[in-house]
Amino acid sequence: MKPQRYKFVLFLFLLLVQFFGLTIISAHAFYYLFAPILLFFFCKKYKSIPLYRKELLLFLFFIICSCIYSTIYNEQNFIKTFIASLDFWGIISVFILAYYKVSLKESKKLLITISLLFCICYIIQWMIYPTILFSGATDETNISGSYFRMRMQGSICAYILYFYGLNDFLLTKNIKNIAFIILGGIPIIIMGFRSLTTLTLICSVILFLFLSAKSKKIILWTIPLGGLLYFSTSIPVVSDKIDEMMERQDSNQTFTNEDYIRYIEFDYFSKEVFTKPGEKIFGGGTPVYDGNHYAKILETAYQVYGWYWVDLGLIGLSFIIGIPAVLIFSWLIFKCIRFCKNPEYQFLRFTLVTVFLGSIITSKEIYRTGNMIIIGIILYITYLSNLKNNQQNENRYIDLS
Repeated sequence: MKPQRYKFVLFLFLLLVQFFGLTIISAHAFYYLFAPILLFFFCKKYKSIPLYRKELLLFLFFIICSCIYSTIYNEQNFIKTFIASLDFWGIISVFILAYYKVSLKESKKLLITISLLFCICYIIQWMIYPTILFSGATDETNISGSYFRMRMQGSICAYILYFYGLNDFLLTKNIKNIAFIILGGIPIIIMGFRSLTTLTLICSVILFLFLSAKSKKIILWTIPLGGLLYFSTSIPVVSDKIDEMMERQDSNQTFTNEDYIRYIEFDYFSKEVFTKPGEKIFGGGTPVYDGNHYAKILETAYQVYGWYWVDLGLIGLSFIIGIPAVLIFSWLIFKCIRFCKNPEYQFLRFTLVTVFLGSIITSKEIYRTGNMIIIGIILYITYLSNLKNNQQNENRYIDLS
């Protein structure tokens, strides 16, 4: 692939994630530009990814069904609803890479470059706040002069870079990967999600054991990595974030509390809002905040009570695009995890495991704005990797014959 074309593809993906929410281009109106771009590549190459083609087609089909349902029952404009749903069907970005025939090596480079840029941008915004460069820093609910838990578009990139650094360090022992671990780890810590932080640590241990189980030097590598983890807890920002998470734990903001906000939110949305015929199957549709009654109900719930459907993760998403769509998406992620077999690509597997499990009922991380676009790159990498493995196995079989 020519350097100019690679740079264009990189620019295109950065544009689709709105440069991580850069304020000068972070507006929903841009979705009317992005949607035709994605649909163009989809129409051109929808047959080119056989490993995931059926799931992607079915997923898009059910999202369209949710838009039709929303038009009939919630009186929302079909086009506006479909455009607003781009945060979910943005996963068809996989076909951009297929159209330009991006190689496996270039795809990996593209993903790591975008992830590195995300982490650098996140850290810069954190350091210069209250100066605002990215729209995520305008969130007054989670950010104040003494409290900073910014959610930024493309947040899955932090997990990708962190696990990539750990993955490559365990395989190559290259010290530069420590920098990737730190750069990816800082946004994860600052975002302060208890479940995602815990899952990141658990998956780190599993990844370590997975890649080091056959090595006699496993104990040798446990010492420096354990020391790095222990040292990090003494850094003020890390210790402060741990204290914040423990404070929420101690205040009984957990599933053991019958009055936990997510139980209340689930009861409200399942029994008071999404109750129309067939709504559990098709979903009520992505809300379009243009004054319609459906969107006003959801907006009022958030503004008056602080209840928001995205707080329920994938369960909340099922209210919007329907249970079948969420099940198909879950199967797609599981399939991607299953076919991610090569040691050098385990960082993709553990990124998806971490973010998916952390999004079942506690956050919208896996479908946060921009993340589906990035997951499209992951699908493409695992597809090419699996294709390469199959070709090598076939050649090996021919040689043996």
